[in-house]
Amino acid sequence: MSKIDSILNKLNKKYGKEVVKMGLTIEKKWWPTGIANVDWSLGGGLFQGGFVELYGPPSSGKSTLALKAQGLAQKSGAVCAYIDVEDAFDPEWAKKNGVDIDSLILMNKQQINEVVKEKGEKGINAEFILQLMIDLIDTKGIDILVLDSIACLTPKDELEKEMEEEARMAGVAKLLNRALRVMNSKNQRAATIVFINQIRDNVGSYGGGTTTPGGKAVKFYAFQRINVKRGKNITKKEVVVGYNANVILEKSKVSIPYRSAEFAMYNDSSIDRFEVYWNLAQNLNNFGKGIEIKGRTYSYNGEVVAKSQDEFREWLQKNSIVFDILEKDLIASASQTQVQSEKVEIDIIDKKESDIVEEIKKDKE
Repeated sequence: MSKIDSILNKLNKKYGKEVVKMGLTIEKKWWPTGIANVDWSLGGGLFQGGFVELYGPPSSGKSTLALKAQGLAQKSGAVCAYIDVEDAFDPEWAKKNGVDIDSLILMNKQQINEVVKEKGEKGINAEFILQLMIDLIDTKGIDILVLDSIACLTPKDELEKEMEEEARMAGVAKLLNRALRVMNSKNQRAATIVFINQIRDNVGSYGGGTTTPGGKAVKFYAFQRINVKRGKNITKKEVVVGYNANVILEKSKVSIPYRSAEFAMYNDSSIDRFEVYWNLAQNLNNFGKGIEIKGRTYSYNGEVVAKSQDEFREWLQKNSIVFDILEKDLIASASQTQVQSEKVEIDIIDKKESDIVEEIKKDKE
């Protein structure tokens, strides 16, 4: 009997059969947003069963990404919940992003306020919101739970004191630290818990910069930290009709971090498909089946269609049928690339040492 077998036998006798295993792998699943290049940058979308933090400046698209993920998830039969502490939830906007309002468990500020008043409390407090999240997780029936937002959480301690009285330091951070430990233990990768957060100037620290409210607990527990930035406005006839958004995966425990994606979002909630395709194609260095690039020349099925990148963009935009074919092929290719990379990772984990040694020997030969 090897040393490893001896160790496993002792532990399994004490804690039960196969409590401790070798070569255990975790199946990775995602809730896609439906924006192809964003999903590619995130590894597939929002990670199923983990903590996700979406943070950035106001009106950058944080809530919209969460809603798009919930809308697609609902179509696959998932149960979604949304806690709106900011009082910014717009049912019409949610519908435009694919959310079935009638099937969404929604707790808005007005509803929560009525409950806390009945309990004799002075207002909506962080303790109540975090306990509500824990209770929702306890039901074991929620697939995606969104809190909008951490920046609006107010501890009881602050609500019960006058403005001239000094409140407890780092109240929200301490509450989140405790609540996340409980959520992490109870969740067991059942629900995706999305925290929407804002950014603040890091006042008083050397070098300045920005930070996010709520302390370090969310940063620590997050499987994904997604920075959503707002870019330049899109105007038509001097009227703002949308804006460019940039999504950066700042932290990931489940995929390659620091990937980014850009897309154009319009005020009617529509996404510029061409910009999504173009951004994804450049990231993958693949414009779809049939496209060949030699120097500055672009060919489609052997026929030269453009002699510069700008000409190629114009040609694609004019040929909508070809664009539809290339777009579908590219999205399929991006999905396949992610599946293959996960298989490689699992194969490496599952390989026995003897197999790896044999492969090294073959390589040397």
